[in-house]
Amino acid sequence: MGLFGKTKKEEEKKPVSRVKAAARKREPSVKAVKESAKTEVSLAKSKPAKKEFNQAWRVIKCPLVTEKSSGLAGLNKYIFEVYPEANKSEVRKAVRDLYGVNVESVNIINVPGKKRRVGKHTGFHSGFKKAVVSISAGESIEIIAG
Repeated sequence: MGLFGKTKKEEEKKPVSRVKAAARKREPSVKAVKESAKTEVSLAKSKPAKKEFNQAWRVIKCPLVTEKSSGLAGLNKYIFEVYPEANKSEVRKAVRDLYGVNVESVNIINVPGKKRRVGKHTGFHSGFKKAVVSISAGESIEIIAG
């Protein structure tokens, strides 16, 4: 189809009256409203509940509260000190049970021990394992330093 055929077709079209266009716009049907309500309810149900008796204390030692970790809390990332035997799936389950939030991802970091010296005596400051837990948008964890 050439360039000249397009202009002829545009001229031939009749403008649609505004009354007909307004008549086409209808209120959403009752069925559509019920379906949207069901999806909202299903989203609300997806939040896991806190558990009273859990084994989270075997995985998580304590939350790490530092300047950097409080900055990451604004990005829905929280830092916890965990036991050396803990893995990502255990940390995910423990945070979900303990705080009742949806966990998106878990990153684990082994922080090495540092060499320390007092006078002529040298020693080591022990290392630890920490987990950076990302949670779903719109959720938060209330962590109090102490």
